[in-house]
Amino acid sequence: MGYSLRDIAEELGAHVHGDENCRIDRVATLADAEPGGISFLANRRFRPQLLSTRASDGNILMRQLDEVAKRLRDLETNLDEG
Repeated sequence: MGYSLRDIAEELGAHVHGDENCRIDRVATLADAEPGGISFLANRRFRPQLLSTRASDGNILMRQLDEVAKRLRDLETNLDEG
């Protein structure tokens, strides 16, 4: 099922850089992301992973990092339950 990237961005107050209609059904680290997944950059030392992530269409959310991390954990819980 999942959510559209647009819906997730609206919920987080973030901007979409990529296909806003992309369906997201899981949250993953930059290194472990695959199509259907979304990730976020929470620490500068992981920036090199931005180039190789396989998150759906390279969709990454960047915003206030601690707030995004918490909300993505909540989203992950909802996806696991839904």
